[in-house]
Amino acid sequence: MVGKQYNENINRTFIRDYFVEKGFELMEYKIQNSPRDSLFIQLDYTARSTNTFNQYGGDIVINVLSFAIPSMEKPEERKNPIQIDFPKFNVDTLTYEIPKNYELSHCLDNVNIETSIGTYHTEYVVSSDLIKVVKSYYLKEGVYTIENYAQFYAFVNQVKNLEMNNKIQLVQKKQ
Repeated sequence: MVGKQYNENINRTFIRDYFVEKGFELMEYKIQNSPRDSLFIQLDYTARSTNTFNQYGGDIVINVLSFAIPSMEKPEERKNPIQIDFPKFNVDTLTYEIPKNYELSHCLDNVNIETSIGTYHTEYVVSSDLIKVVKSYYLKEGVYTIENYAQFYAFVNQVKNLEMNNKIQLVQKKQ
């Protein structure tokens, strides 16, 4: 539904509705050209939100935008294998501006998980006025039998928990 054959408004609407997370405004996008018969497409976009933080007294807590990872059945409730027909791969670079008179108090440590099910990486790059969060999530395609579903569930659930609890805390600088 996205491509050169469609006009700008159709492309922008499709990208906004199907790729940009809720609560974000699409600023710009670029579709990378691939060879004609390629099964690969790359979309780069920039979006912004004014609702990504909460203020508690003088502190600011930034809720880092998380990947959309569905809840999975617990292994003891699962009756059938699960089949992932296509790999799921997300890469995101999020840049947060540190307001004047604030400094970083806390963020999670860098994370690097590599399993037979997939990979997950998160890196925090901090400068005086910016925090950049670079993260990726790769879930391999395949059939996961009941016997190895617990391993599949553990990986997906671990990533989901890391994503849901990814917060950055800023405090006012001491004068």
